[in-house]
Amino acid sequence: VKMGEVRKVLQATGIVKAQVGAIVRIGARATGTIKEMRVRVGDPVTAGQTIALIDDRELQAQRDQAEATMEKAQAERQRVLDVYPRRIAESDAQLKLAEAQYDYAKANSARQSQLLKQNLVARDTQEAAMREELVTFSTGRARKATLELAKTEFVKEKIKADKAVEEAEAGLATIETRISYTKIVSPIDGVVSLVSTQQGETVVAGLQVANLITAQLLFLEAEDP
Repeated sequence: VKMGEVRKVLQATGIVKAQVGAIVRIGARATGTIKEMRVRVGDPVTAGQTIALIDDRELQAQRDQAEATMEKAQAERQRVLDVYPRRIAESDAQLKLAEAQYDYAKANSARQSQLLKQNLVARDTQEAAMREELVTFSTGRARKATLELAKTEFVKEKIKADKAVEEAEAGLATIETRISYTKIVSPIDGVVSLVSTQQGETVVAGLQVANLITAQLLFLEAEDP
């Protein structure tokens, strides 16, 4: 005795019916004109295969505009990142110079005041030294205010630029998604059982375009012999 396959051919007449889930209705996810219908009833299709294309020229133009907006936003952010750190560095250098000048003027004013008490310099010389001390002090305060303002502006402008880039990227991503919806693809392996639209017709999002049926979920309802 040998083990093997037992085969039996049964011939019967009946009606081929579909189980629940055998028929998959494919609808459009975008509104537009059918540019190309690539299947007909009876055609076998595989998962991911393109069934139809919707005209996407308007969306492509919107994508070009969105890309230009994003590039502009990115360029502005780069400008902020380039310009403000340099401006801050320059303001910081000017502040350090002003502080050094004030330190020197302050020391010189004190020295001239001491010399005046010893009658070794004229009062005009001492008063000029005091005025120089006051001037350099005011200059230092102004330089410090300029530095703080530059830092504050940098933070504000960077936040603004980052937000603009994020919004531009989100806008472009939205357009890319809408463009992807213009390509109608099969979600399963199966056979086209219905085509409800054709090239040149206008469809709206949600409208049925075709039906697919999968052979694995078909059964034969045979008649009694």
